[in-house]
Amino acid sequence: MRVPGVLLDEPDDGLVVDAVYFVVRVLRNSTRGFRAPTVSSEAGPRARRLAERAVHQIERDEGRDVALLDDPTAEAYIDALERLQRERAVPATSGGTVDAQRILDEMRSSER
Repeated sequence: MRVPGVLLDEPDDGLVVDAVYFVVRVLRNSTRGFRAPTVSSEAGPRARRLAERAVHQIERDEGRDVALLDDPTAEAYIDALERLQRERAVPATSGGTVDAQRILDEMRSSER
């Protein structure tokens, strides 16, 4: 799966890490049967806008709403986004890959 270009083009690593977290939550919610998964209101305004743009780009690329993606497609996007998050989290945090791993672990635990 292709990572949405709006995330790749964003130079602010911290913003990308934040936005990816919320895009992954939307995709995970779609695999759980949420009829209208949306970006959480807990996201900061910039992260929310970027996450919403990324979700819309996925919908345009796939030609359907994220709620209608089949699980393998949603999971492929999640895998690609998690790779991007690991790559971008290293320079965005002082903890490096330890923080990236912690973020991924938190995301995975939220799916249970």
